[in-house]
Amino acid sequence: MNGRKDSGGCVVLLSGGLDSAVLLGLLASRGERLVALFADYGQAALPRELEAARALAEHYSVPLEVVKLPFLAAWSRSALHAGEPPRPGSLEGEDARRSARSVWVPARNAVLLSVAAALAESGGMKTVAFGANAEEGAAFPDNSAAFAAAAAEFLRLGTMAGVTVEAPLAALDKRGVAELGLRLGVPLRLVWSCYRAGRSMCGACESCLRFERALRAAGAPPQLLARFER
Repeated sequence: MNGRKDSGGCVVLLSGGLDSAVLLGLLASRGERLVALFADYGQAALPRELEAARALAEHYSVPLEVVKLPFLAAWSRSALHAGEPPRPGSLEGEDARRSARSVWVPARNAVLLSVAAALAESGGMKTVAFGANAEEGAAFPDNSAAFAAAAAEFLRLGTMAGVTVEAPLAALDKRGVAELGLRLGVPLRLVWSCYRAGRSMCGACESCLRFERALRAAGAPPQLLARFER
């Protein structure tokens, strides 16, 4: 934070995935003072996610803070920590519900927003932002517009400075997020949206399936689609 205490500005949760990358690009296009925050919570994809987050932060000339939250892994039974997330046959119905249950990290986004709010308040910043979207909000309660609104009220009361929450992508599905990213010129080639940490994105986990479907629907160039294993 470099000791800056000027007013305004935003802490952006940056995982290196599609939603947070487009969120960062959107906020950067507004000329806001930004600090990106990456969380190491013991996820299997940590090396690739952190690499992506660093590349995106560098692209937008935004400082990146990394916070370690080992207790999330210690308390979690999520497949995100085991490194073997399911390969759902579909993004609909019971397949999707089973996948969501298996990769759920208890209260993760609630914890991350609280940490981001502490960072924001300590640096004189007024807002934290995260990449909630309508598509994943239907499967994960902490990715919904309702959660974002509740978190905004909680953090307003829980910080002396009245830090609030922004979720500008909350009404968009993944296709809409990808389309916005392409319009903004977000370097989607830098994104890592896979639950694994291989050479290429696996193309089979829920995150990959959503990302690839969104890219195809948005008319993304072939080189982006070539990043998935076949």
